[in-house]
Amino acid sequence: MKTKITLIILLSVAPLFSQNGWAEMNSGTLQRLWAISFTDLNTGYASTNNGWVIKTTNGGTNWTTQTTSSSVQLYGIHCFNANTAWTAGDGGTIITTSNGGTNWVLQNSGTPNGLLEIFTSNGLTGWATGSSGTIIKTTNGGINWVSQANPAGSAGIFSVHFVDNSTGWVSGNIGIILYTSNGGTNWITQPSSTSQTLRSIFFLDANTGWAAGNAGAIVKTTNAGVNWVSQSSGITEALYSIYFVSNIFGWACGDNGKILYTTNGGTNWSTQVSGTTNNLHGICFSTISLGWACGASGILLRTTNGGVTFVTQIGNEIPEKFSLLQNYPNPFNPVTQIKFQTAKSGNVKLVIYDALGREIETLVNEQLKPGNYEVDFHGSNFASGVYYYKLIAGVYLDTKKMILIK
Repeated sequence: MKTKITLIILLSVAPLFSQNGWAEMNSGTLQRLWAISFTDLNTGYASTNNGWVIKTTNGGTNWTTQTTSSSVQLYGIHCFNANTAWTAGDGGTIITTSNGGTNWVLQNSGTPNGLLEIFTSNGLTGWATGSSGTIIKTTNGGINWVSQANPAGSAGIFSVHFVDNSTGWVSGNIGIILYTSNGGTNWITQPSSTSQTLRSIFFLDANTGWAAGNAGAIVKTTNAGVNWVSQSSGITEALYSIYFVSNIFGWACGDNGKILYTTNGGTNWSTQVSGTTNNLHGICFSTISLGWACGASGILLRTTNGGVTFVTQIGNEIPEKFSLLQNYPNPFNPVTQIKFQTAKSGNVKLVIYDALGREIETLVNEQLKPGNYEVDFHGSNFASGVYYYKLIAGVYLDTKKMILIK
């Protein structure tokens, strides 16, 4: 009887999450989320189009709304640590917190221009960029802001990124990329190899960086921007954010729910299934596996495996029937292996549920040939307890229980 009740729950509860490595989290708002920033595995902030900030302290499982002293659209947000975060938006608005968002303080930016992104290198020194070629800088945590000369004129500057207090880049309209080696006292124009608006720029170190923007444009440099080389994204949708965790692993997101992924520094980009068609404006990662993306209508996604499903075929035998095996080890902490057999070609889906029947992760959702397969489930971001995994292949369906103990 208990088994039957459990199965009814699993089949009747609507899925709460997306597929193939990206899970939809409850952001607690339907407002557009413009940007997202994490300082560690647990603490992150996202900015909204009504002047709010949302915050998580458990890796995005739960989000709380924080009100600021503004109601304008906040486009950019950057957190230096768990307590220090800066956000910027329309009308030259800059708001900062030094106590984890308990209080947000409105700063005098000195400009009426819309600010599209903000960045701090050490919690005191920072820059904000925006419309009409705006580049401003602070060295005292935002108490005072000073305008910096922009050799590109009045073209909009969408993004800013620094690798230390001196070395940084900005990007913007018509392929503009500017470079500074003295904190912005002087900005130098760099040839970006594209005329597309570059909405996001990201550097790993003083030499290696990428920028992404309209019409799927992605450019890369390995010599501090002296030369920029175009990369083929394979899409024509606008890209709003790009992020790398190493010189080979990176992601970008944009219109229509597009998420791109590379494992070779951008030489090749592939599309990941995000589970949404909402425009995605921000993406960031804490590790090669743990990342988040946000966008229109409060959409907020999380991945615990880099957005990639790793399923491996084992052996060459063709099974006579479908079957789902018991995971091993069980109980487990934090990784367990799940094996299954498919007797016919077709779409196979392997889904993880919590004890309440809520879908928390989809490990497999793809066309598979007949064979024996195995896939790992990583439970490092989930609480101890009972979980269920279900295999769906045509008319075949089976569910088994597993236990995570930490």
